[in-house]
Amino acid sequence: MTGRLPHQVARLGIARKLQVPMIFHDLSVADHLNIAIWAQNLSARDALRPSSFRRRNPVMDELLTLFPFLRDEQKTAGELSLGHRQMLEFAMSIMNKPTLVLLDEPCAGLSKLETTDMTGAIARMREKFGISALIVEHDFSVVETLSDHIYVLHQGELLAEGTLDQIRANTEVQAVYAGGSK
Repeated sequence: MTGRLPHQVARLGIARKLQVPMIFHDLSVADHLNIAIWAQNLSARDALRPSSFRRRNPVMDELLTLFPFLRDEQKTAGELSLGHRQMLEFAMSIMNKPTLVLLDEPCAGLSKLETTDMTGAIARMREKFGISALIVEHDFSVVETLSDHIYVLHQGELLAEGTLDQIRANTEVQAVYAGGSK
């Protein structure tokens, strides 16, 4: 990926969601969802058509079911709770069905219920749309729910890798991490 511009990476089917939501506080929820859809699909000609402002796709339909607050299209992103901002950014990152989504602590700052909602949504979108996810996460409940294969890093070095059971049984991992969860 070195040397590639963000739009070039996106065209390869790679999306990301950062730990701190990167949203436009003054734009509406609908504007955010439209921007996400336009990112891959809007031509210069389409930009001049009013119908382009109400595009939908199967991913959006699923997200509106998983995150009902997204239906409040006129609410500005700045009015959303931190949990809803996290969910909005996740929705934007997967709107165009990337092959791979990079998630940096997608549940950071979320309550236990919001964490359950977010992990459920990530799992559902992976299943339904075949999106692979590479997740950096410290909350072990999230790791347990979403991980097929785990890499444990300590001070920038690979400490262990394997299945959930292998990681749990690893004495080096046990010595370094207490395995915190919400």
